[in-house]
Amino acid sequence: MSIPEKIPLKILRKKLAQSLLGQSKTPKTINGLAVTSLEDFVTESLVLEGVPFLGATMRPFPADELQAYLGRIQGGEKEKAEKYKLPYIHRGNITIQDGSKAFDLDTLRKQIMTRPTTLLKQNEKMTHSDGSSSVFFNVGLPALKGLAVNETTGEFVIVDTCPGAGQCKVFCYAMKGGYVQWKASSMAQTKVLNFLLNDPEGFKAALKKELQKASEKFALKGTQVVLRWHDAGDFFSPDYLDLAFEVARAFPKIDFYAYTKMASAAQASRPDNFKMNFSQGAQPSQEKQIEFARTKHSKVVQRDLFWDLIAKKGVSLLKDAKGRMQFTNGQALETFKSRLAKHYALQVASILTYDEMMETPKSPPNTWNVIVMPGDGDDSANRSDVLGTYLLFH
Repeated sequence: MSIPEKIPLKILRKKLAQSLLGQSKTPKTINGLAVTSLEDFVTESLVLEGVPFLGATMRPFPADELQAYLGRIQGGEKEKAEKYKLPYIHRGNITIQDGSKAFDLDTLRKQIMTRPTTLLKQNEKMTHSDGSSSVFFNVGLPALKGLAVNETTGEFVIVDTCPGAGQCKVFCYAMKGGYVQWKASSMAQTKVLNFLLNDPEGFKAALKKELQKASEKFALKGTQVVLRWHDAGDFFSPDYLDLAFEVARAFPKIDFYAYTKMASAAQASRPDNFKMNFSQGAQPSQEKQIEFARTKHSKVVQRDLFWDLIAKKGVSLLKDAKGRMQFTNGQALETFKSRLAKHYALQVASILTYDEMMETPKSPPNTWNVIVMPGDGDDSANRSDVLGTYLLFH
């Protein structure tokens, strides 16, 4: 039997189940036990196994559980642990049904299923010491857990968008600030995730179209286009990682980079224009698989290694012209480099500040380890000659 290529996978799957199993209908419960038709069992099982959801780990989010969760959000009664187990939903995206105390799940569903107008978010444009320039774009997902709709069945699902996350859950920047502060930005991330899961081919085509437009626009200005894959979220499955690499191969003149807490992603064979950084804070099972002396990575430096060397006036930090915290003097910086080298078993000569790196010509792979202060850029993650990026937070 030949199958027309343009039949959507979700429709084809349903028609196949119908033809094989018929339209059998069963009661919702028998003797207190939940019962489903063979058709629904086959269809929904395939969806939850990752078809067409790119193999993502997820579970159903039943209406009664979702209603109760939305009630806790609106009432300011969320439990502390829920931020790690359930998707973030901005209270501004929650509405009450007319004439009812229940929340309007149909409106929420329609919002999530609306395709995003854009996938790329333009970030900063940076001029380098050699006169060249780069423009940075981001594409990301909700952090830790995401809310999506199984568009085959209309059911809500909870998606694990950061399966390798460990200690990073506690200080995740994508769980605060602009990512969750505004209802529009929160819903935008959710729409991207839902689009990706339900229509990965459509997602890929839309992203390629936006990248092509950006490439043509900035090529005329001699500006390098750089895409950070995931300012939030992670490569939650091999199929999703393959999709990202396929996009990178289609644009060899664009630089792609990402942070990941998945050892398999950090060690995967990838296009030359895609830099992967294994990020500290992953589950121990993931970190045990990484040989940091050979794998490009980033780490958050513990505060006691540098805090006594940072310039302060009373309780306030003294900042440089770019608004960044700074060391008290050159000797303090050298002291910190020595501490950093000892703590992480590095060669002192391999350690550069971010500014020093920006003044340093490209070198062989894995040559440098770079100190990144709050307010510095993200270029070290996109350079193959940088082995380790060491982040100083205050």
